[in-house]
Amino acid sequence: LFFWSHEWPELVGVDVEVAVLTILTDNPTVNVVLVPENSLVTFDLCCNRVWLYYDSQNRVSAVPLVG
Repeated sequence: LFFWSHEWPELVGVDVEVAVLTILTDNPTVNVVLVPENSLVTFDLCCNRVWLYYDSQNRVSAVPLVG
């Protein structure tokens, strides 16, 4: 049984491309969806999705979480 990472607080402030690679390395079962800061997303939960919010400088602006 594998236990994958499900949150990455250490990625806040990190470049988006680096964050995507880190998330997919830590948990290859997820799909990373890039979301511009302050954008609306659906509220449904999905066990293999990570919303990756980023700012105007392409830095992660919120803690990425599976869901």
